[in-house]
Amino acid sequence: FDLFTAAFFGQLIESADPATPCLPGNLEFAEAILDATMLLVPMLQSPVEMLKDRVGVESADARLLRDKFSVTMEHASGLVRSFVERWEAGELNKYEQASYLRAALDRRLKNEHVTEEALVGISFILLAASVDT
Repeated sequence: FDLFTAAFFGQLIESADPATPCLPGNLEFAEAILDATMLLVPMLQSPVEMLKDRVGVESADARLLRDKFSVTMEHASGLVRSFVERWEAGELNKYEQASYLRAALDRRLKNEHVTEEALVGISFILLAASVDT
């Protein structure tokens, strides 16, 4: 997670070391992703969960999973939107200037088909995957 955010956002969040300060939102994000993963795997293997889903019934686990994903999507969205605002204002630090997201934003200037929402979605998927690696 730390390595990914360093490369993608150019931000050193230091969440791997409990002795260093870390923004609470980053730890909350990581914990929510881990919780969601623990919920999702058994749900995908449960015929009862699949049946409930097909008939439009939301189980308590499905509701909790939705809530966890909502928390994580809000966090990813906030990270990207904050980065974009600072990029537009010319306020990125030297690490952020060298990040993948800054390069993606520069490419977006040339290709208006890449929306901010697409960047948020990509960021969410990659951030979620990075927690488990």
